[in-house]
Parts: sequence; C-alpha cells; structure tokens
Amino acid sequence: MHEIRDQSELIELHRLGVGLVLNDFGSHAGANPGEWNVLHAASCAWVPRSKASIPKLAFEDFAEALAWLVEHRGAEDVAWKRCGACKPGHGLGHRQPTPAKEAPVASPAMGSTGDDRFRIQATPDEVEAWSDQRLPFEATGWKRTLRDELRTSIRSLRASTGEGVRAIFSSESRELVDAENVLVYNLGASCFRAIATASLAIERSFAAPPPDPDGRRWRQHHRYLVEPATALHRCWTRSTTLGRFNAGDLEGLNESPKTSALWWAIKHGAIEPSAPLGRGELFGLEIELTSSRQVNLAAVIKPIVDAAVVAFEAHADPVSAAHVAPLLARTVPAETAQIERVLLDRSSAVLGVGSIVRPRRPSGQWNPADDRIAALRITHRATTATRAAVSGELFAVGAAS
Repeated sequence: MHEIRDQSELIELHRLGVGLVLNDFGSHAGANPGEWNVLHAASCAWVPRSKASIPKLAFEDFAEALAWLVEHRGAEDVAWKRCGACKPGHGLGHRQPTPAKEAPVASPAMGSTGDDRFRIQATPDEVEAWSDQRLPFEATGWKRTLRDELRTSIRSLRASTGEGVRAIFSSESRELVDAENVLVYNLGASCFRAIATASLAIERSFAAPPPDPDGRRWRQHHRYLVEPATALHRCWTRSTTLGRFNAGDLEGLNESPKTSALWWAIKHGAIEPSAPLGRGELFGLEIELTSSRQVNLAAVIKPIVDAAVVAFEAHADPVSAAHVAPLLARTVPAETAQIERVLLDRSSAVLGVGSIVRPRRPSGQWNPADDRIAALRITHRATTATRAAVSGELFAVGAAS
C-alpha cells in the first residue's frame, strides 16, 4: 500500500490496470463515510476522472485493501464501499458485517420518494446526476425532487482562489438542446454563488453517459466539477475562429443585464466576423466579463450568451423586424428605424440568418441559436473601472480525442 502522489501517477495506474485505488476522505467524509470512501479497481473508468488532490491510496490486490480498510476505516458499507461500476474483489472473500442501525440513513444519491428515477453522487469537488429524462425549467413531481437535491449538492461544492465550475450534459440523443438551460438556468443561479465567481464552463457531450456507482446505465447525465478557471474543455477542441467582439462602458451588468441592451452594445462595439459556421455544425464561445464587483456568473451568463449569439446572426424577415423594433426600443437606446436596420444587417451573421427575435410583449423575445453551442466558458476579471465590459470569441469545434 502507498499514497498516490499526483495525477500522472493516478493516470499511469489506470493505464496499467493493476491493483486497486481508494478515494480516501478518511475522517473528512462527513456523516456518511460509506458514500465517500470508495474502493475502485485501477482499471475502473472512474479512476482517471478523479482528482489526485483528493487523498488516494494504491493497493496491490483486494486482500491487502480489505485488510487495511477494515483495520483503519471500519466496516464495509458503513465506513467505505466498493465502486458499483467496477465491483473490485467481486466474488473474493466476504463482506464485513454491518452494525445494526436504529433507522435507515437516507441516501443523498436517491430521490426522496424512492422511485429510482434519478441518482445523485456527490463529493466535495464534484456532483453527478443521472436520469432518463431531461430536467425542465418548471419541474414537477420527481423532477422537482431531482432539481432540489441537485441544488443542495451543488451548494456543498467549494472553489479556491482561481477555481471555477464546469458543467457537462451528456446524452447520446442528437437532439439539439440549450445546455446552459439544462445545466444552470433550470436549476437557478443561487446554488452556484460560491463556485461561479471566477469561471463557469458548460459543455454538451454526445457520448454515452457513464454508469452510476452501482453500474446502472441512464440516458441523461449531469456533471459539475470544481477545477482551475483556465482548464481546457474536456469534450471539445477549438477549431476555426468565427468572430470576436468587445463591448465596453456597460451599465447595470453586475445586477440584472438585459439581452437587448447587451446585443446593442456588442453590435456597436468592436465586432469582427471572421468565417461562417458550416450548416448544421456546432460552435464554442469564450467570454470575459470585466467589472469592479464580484459577480455570480451563473446569474448573468444567459443574457450575455444570448446577446453574443444573436449579435452574430441576422433577422430574416423585414416585416416582423418592423413589428419587433418598437418593442426592443423600450430597452435599447435607439430609434426604431435604426434598430430595424441593425436586426436585418447580415455583415456579421457568421452563425446564419433566421428568426432571431419574436414580437412578443412587452419588449420582444430573443431566439438565439444557442442550442448549437457545444462548449462555453465565461470568466470574470476584476477591474477598478466603474463600468463593466464584455468581450469574447466564437469558434468552430471538433470532438476531443
């Protein structure tokens, strides 16, 4: 038995596939250590995804691991457990007896109704959720329970200086979805307040969701993990630059930014289209917000992203543009004729032409092509300037190897 020193050693152990690895939270595992101290086979798919910053021990075989765990941690399923996906030592030896309990302990990984329609797994720096149906905005029934338990688990995450949060939605379905809505907006911004001040990254993966800790397969998978704000995307790589923008002197961005006002600021800032996105292709977006105050990026990401996307699109229909321009004028500092011209302008429409805004009262409804975003990140940089600024870059993406 020895302590794993760093990520490279962890990856090498996984590559060799020999022995076992223990996620050893020890006495820091809280009230339910059996859910945190998990023993994996070194070949388990969970091993390379785990952070080496969490204490880990390597064992040569299951007999060594079992002897050490019983002596230093306690009974199986009470003080530690075997990974349900790889089932280390399956068929070897006997499970240790579990002391009688006065009452069953409610598992944070299952729905409170016990209907087995979702699963949540949480550690101090990562939260995962599995289900067969996507989480909607106005959740009811078991989906509301899933949403509420996800919120609670995400609130338990903690980020150090220079760290942010990455959220990944995985499903083999080729249906286009707004991953930011599924992962952040539909949960509400408040649960991200403690971890989304430096960086918030979002990805949409079309890979098969990993099995849950018990080995069960599900159709949908949410993953939230704390990581350095500068970390690369995990599912996608950058390709051709599609365009850049820079809009400064923004008022009210720290409180409640409006998509229309941000769109107007971007269109009249430094906007540089580079290359059109291919038909049906996905794209990525990097955004930097500069302001004098700390910001919960989960609270501002939606209007900023929507504004940045529609700034690189054009409205197709002159008739509906004439109807919607007076509504946009309620939040945009311009005459309706000028707003109408900008809506129809195709000079920066690298993302295409379509119905980007609908004439719904009171101030129009934007319809950006944000369901084609595969990789997204917004970061915050502090400044002494009294007005905020937002800049960014759009790019084509390729699947990470």
